[in-house]
Amino acid sequence: MPVLMLVGEFVENVSSSAGSAFDAAEDTSYPTSYESDEADEGAMELAASAALSGALADPESGALHDLIAGYLDDKLLSVEGYTAEELGIDADAFAAWAITSTSFSTSGTYDRGDGTAVVYADVVAPSVNDVFWAFDDAIAGYLVEQDLWGVYGGDQATDLTDEQRAHVGDVFAGVLEDAEGIEAFSSIGLLREGDGWVADADGLADAFTSIYGLW
Repeated sequence: MPVLMLVGEFVENVSSSAGSAFDAAEDTSYPTSYESDEADEGAMELAASAALSGALADPESGALHDLIAGYLDDKLLSVEGYTAEELGIDADAFAAWAITSTSFSTSGTYDRGDGTAVVYADVVAPSVNDVFWAFDDAIAGYLVEQDLWGVYGGDQATDLTDEQRAHVGDVFAGVLEDAEGIEAFSSIGLLREGDGWVADADGLADAFTSIYGLW
């Protein structure tokens, strides 16, 4: 599934009324009728933290999981000619790994004064894009050597044997072992809703696309 469609699903999941982690983040608002700007800033940070924590709370499923797993699957197919499953790679486990390897802390706010605001966050997360290209560097020669061209092989396309899949899976696991979290700066858009703040679903999806390098 294309990444843009997954982002659309991400946004839909955030704003739907089903009881997902994203819904919990979306539905969580914090009163802003405080006596000081400092208290109002705290309400903004709480709303952004709730949105981020909610998105990261379920590594095994949900919109963020699907976004990352879908990105890996699409990228492998477009570059290597095989899906993750065909190569012996568990895209779901990879997405869970990326999410559980993520941490954040809020670091400031900015109220635009028009019913919108931004909360800044320091994030440490693996670059999914960097992981993919590190894997490509490690496996491309092997695939050529084994005459494995996938969708680019035309009528000559062949499936990997169990032994080949095991080797590719081991190479991918080795890449993950070497991967490190990257410090990044992100911003989470907020919308005023009644007397509280909620995360902007579109902005949250864009933030995660940037955080994980889903280009």
